[in-house]
Amino acid sequence: RYISVTGVQTCALPIYEAEVYKIDFMARDIVRLYLDHDPGFKYRSGQFLELIAKENLSRHYSIASFKETDAYLELHIKIHQNGAMSHFITNKLKVGAKLKIAGPLGTCIYEGTDLNQPMVLLGAGTGLSPLEGIRREAFHRQHLGPIRLYHGARTKEGLYSHAYLDKLAKAHKNFEYFSSYQDSFIEDQRDIAKILLKKEKNLSETMFFLCGGAGLVNRLKKDLFMNGVSLKDLLNGITDRLAILQPKPELLEKYENLREAYEHYKTLEALLHEESTDK
Repeated sequence: RYISVTGVQTCALPIYEAEVYKIDFMARDIVRLYLDHDPGFKYRSGQFLELIAKENLSRHYSIASFKETDAYLELHIKIHQNGAMSHFITNKLKVGAKLKIAGPLGTCIYEGTDLNQPMVLLGAGTGLSPLEGIRREAFHRQHLGPIRLYHGARTKEGLYSHAYLDKLAKAHKNFEYFSSYQDSFIEDQRDIAKILLKKEKNLSETMFFLCGGAGLVNRLKKDLFMNGVSLKDLLNGITDRLAILQPKPELLEKYENLREAYEHYKTLEALLHEESTDK
């Protein structure tokens, strides 16, 4: 299995067998898919995989499960009206069906976070999926610092884990949950990024996990950077993603360093552009 970067095949991904254990709807257009998988598939919560339904039909989905407590892989899948994979999942996929998965990929994981460090997790739509995995791992590792989860959606129904997360927040002193949806009648409750920026105070001391569309994530990364957050404390899983898995650890480290340098460059470029247009 290969991931293509600008049309060039760069690296092979291992492929594993998987079987559908359970399918349920979390909302009208959100499916939760549980997969029994080959034990050789080793993943971290917050990563994503490639779900291969059949030849020429595959999509990338984030992993919501935590391997040390969850027996099955858990994926939250947005159903699109005219989507080929959406049609397959809602009309053809049955419990017991055989699928293939490739990966895992991604570096938006609970790693290098101090147990006492504040954690902020922000997701839009099914960008909640990897954050839920990270949240489970943080709970399992008895994270002591405050954990605040922000979930935004287009509609109220899109807050598909609202009742569960609200109940969880009431049961755990160091966990808070905030939500917003764009169709809200209350204007200051429509933009989850603005809500986060208004509520968060000690930005430079906090580890941020941002998952959602590229527009939201990049805008928020820029705002947080402008307010003193180090890029190393900004972990993101952009859902409109192009991911690379290098075959050797030293190449992966080299790629990560290059990507971090590129992110610094793009942020500074944007700041310089703003400065020049303000003159």
